[in-house]
Amino acid sequence: MKVTIKIYLNDGEDHFYGFRNKFANNPELTMVHAFELETPVPNVHAVLQWCFVEFNIGSGEHAKAYREKMLRSLSVGDVVTVGESAWACESVSWVPITTEELNNAIIWQDA
Repeated sequence: MKVTIKIYLNDGEDHFYGFRNKFANNPELTMVHAFELETPVPNVHAVLQWCFVEFNIGSGEHAKAYREKMLRSLSVGDVVTVGESAWACESVSWVPITTEELNNAIIWQDA
């Protein structure tokens, strides 16, 4: 089964505290990378874990394409969409965000 993955980097103020944070709750997302991922079972949490590794220390084809764009590592406050669901990277996990939150935070779609 193929699933569409989109990577959004957050450049909002104090985004390293998370997508929703008490210091500055104004995320500014730019979609920087999108691709299709072949997965036997659409296990969202497994895909998110794979994305975190791939776009931090990975060496696969997607990591290479991502790094060729000179992008920073995936980090806290950034967002990954897996199919129709959107997930914000937090310091110890991923939290779902609504379509409205995603759309309100997107400032640029570059991929």
